[in-house]
Amino acid sequence: MHTYRLRVAFRDKRGIVRPPARDETIEVANLREAIGALLSNADTLLIEGTNLAWLTDKEGNLLWTLRMDEQNAETT
Repeated sequence: MHTYRLRVAFRDKRGIVRPPARDETIEVANLREAIGALLSNADTLLIEGTNLAWLTDKEGNLLWTLRMDEQNAETT
């Protein structure tokens, strides 16, 4: 099993990322399985007030990102 860290936050038009609204650890067999699980629940991945999700390994290396454009994100 591999451990990955998922974070979800808001990224503004200047590229500044706010502190994560969601920060959790997931354990799966491999990266492909992790991404598949996240995308299968895409409706709940980006929560209100966020437009960016990213996955890192346990060393902090960026492995995957998903970004929605700023205009479509709820920023309340």
